[in-house]
Amino acid sequence: MKKIFAFAVASLAVGFASLAAQAAPVDFVSYAAGNEHGVASGTSVNINGVNMKLLSNYNPYFDDVDLISRKPGGLGVCRSLHTTVNGVANQCNPGSDDSIDGAGGVNEYIKILFEDGPYDVRNLSFNDGQHNNLNTNNVAQLTYMILDAVGGVLTSATTTFANLVAMAAAGAFLQVAGIGFEYVDTEFYVDTVSDVPIPAALPLLLSGLAGLGFAARRKKVR
Repeated sequence: MKKIFAFAVASLAVGFASLAAQAAPVDFVSYAAGNEHGVASGTSVNINGVNMKLLSNYNPYFDDVDLISRKPGGLGVCRSLHTTVNGVANQCNPGSDDSIDGAGGVNEYIKILFEDGPYDVRNLSFNDGQHNNLNTNNVAQLTYMILDAVGGVLTSATTTFANLVAMAAAGAFLQVAGIGFEYVDTEFYVDTVSDVPIPAALPLLLSGLAGLGFAARRKKVR
């Protein structure tokens, strides 16, 4: 029984490791770390093995952790980019214009196209203009867009950040060619997009191990 238990534990561990390996979280904050910069709309990037094309009505921008608050930024939008500022290329002009906002009456948006094929968007995370997390905010709103392979809008709706995060976790955005986000009433950054909810897989692993342990104990008592 000990050998069977050990084998089962090892199998579960391998299975969980496989889930982790398949997870491809697109962490825009980590991508921006030490390399804060903007790109032209239509630029392709690779983050954690995921190939994406970023589209915007202006310039997609990767905003690093705030130097004062030490809070994370993420994927935002710049209306204009400096070629070089203090030797660093492609910075926002002005420097404060790096979130997704509605300045001048024009709502900024960002579209993320998954170039390797349909992607399961299971986890979403957002920060506001002051780099505070928005994931549980039931008041602030944004518009989300489900996209075709070239960025055309298939469906769109306006909802709160908290509801959008919950929708993703519930499986509302599986096998999408792309997803987009547009300003409504609150400045924001896209922090993370992930295809596998790793925290949800952990309880399954633990419950499996607990069940095997219980079975092994019953066998020993007998």
